[in-house]
Amino acid sequence: MNVLLLLLILSFASTIQCDIHTNRIEDTLSTEANDTNTLCKDHLQVPEKVRIDLYYESLCPYCKQFYVKELAPVVQKLMNYIELYTYPFGHAQMKKNDNKTTFECQHGPTECYGNGLHACAIQYLPKMSEYVPFNTCLMEKWSTDKDAEQCGQRLHLNAEPIRTCANSDEAINLVIYYAQETEKLKNMSYVPYTVINHKVMDPETDLIDSVCATFEKPPQECKK
Repeated sequence: MNVLLLLLILSFASTIQCDIHTNRIEDTLSTEANDTNTLCKDHLQVPEKVRIDLYYESLCPYCKQFYVKELAPVVQKLMNYIELYTYPFGHAQMKKNDNKTTFECQHGPTECYGNGLHACAIQYLPKMSEYVPFNTCLMEKWSTDKDAEQCGQRLHLNAEPIRTCANSDEAINLVIYYAQETEKLKNMSYVPYTVINHKVMDPETDLIDSVCATFEKPPQECKK
């Protein structure tokens, strides 16, 4: 009886350890964490995930098309198999004068505001299943306050905190973060700029094909 109890305790402890390391993988991309995930995957049946990083601008025509026609369908189809990080900044420039931060955007001040609106949506709709449809709706329009209100109504989401954020210093601080993350890229010469599992995606290929080709064992959704 004691031996059986000991085996049950050891089995439970093993499960807890795998759970802990699995959570670490969602927050970090270290080699050690990924190695641990491989060891635990069979035990917990954790789905393999592909990381997507998208750098874009709110009014760039190509970005709008990519977000609506490629990113949104991939998120809808492969939501359980991807980790998505989006950076609404693109080729904007950040300037600091007298402790004040300002931005200059390729498509003017309206785009700078739109970038902030997108950043606030990501902040206040942290679930990928919420902020991607919301920002997709904005990309179908012009990323204005009115558009945010209409997108909120369409998706049955409260857009007021997002609009309030976009009209405050909070948006500036969020965009500063996305500017700093974008500046870490050394060779971003175009947008939308997509990185899949730390490798730059060929802009001539479809996102769904590139993501599915990255899996070691593609999920059934890739075969449909």
